Amino acid sequence: TEQYLIKKETVPAKTDEAAKPAEPIKTTPKGEAAPAKPAQYSFETPKPAALETAVPPSVTSVYKVRVATHEDADNFDEANVAGVGGKLERKKSGKLTIFLLGSFPDLESAIKAKNVIRARGYRDAHVVKDESGKLTRMRF
Repeated sequence: TEQYLIKKETVPAKTDEAAKPAEPIKTTPKGEAAPAKPAQYSFETPKPAALETAVPPSVTSVYKVRVATHEDADNFDEANVAGVGGKLERKKSGKLTIFLLGSFPDLESAIKAKNVIRARGYRDAHVVKDESGKLTRMRF
């Protein structure tokens, strides 16, 4: 919320113009006077900079199975996911290591792999869509 202080001034009235009321002064919440606006204004219109058209990188998306996430990567046994298909990847996220199995060309093959992984004891395994490095969980 802005507070205003009314500056009280007595200005003698001139014969050719009426006395002007004092303008309010904006203050900060602590009661200090707000910084004054610059007295001079530039009315020149700056020339626009040359516009560059940025071409976004091609977005590629593939499906992967997020098998598990461990703080200690040595606790994960890669032999448990052998033979399912796809390449096992490790992705660091802070102190955690995310284990992903993929890349599957379509959602159907990723779902089949997820079902096999869950049958092998990884109940939290789920399909993710990898779009240029951003993982999005697929919900069905």
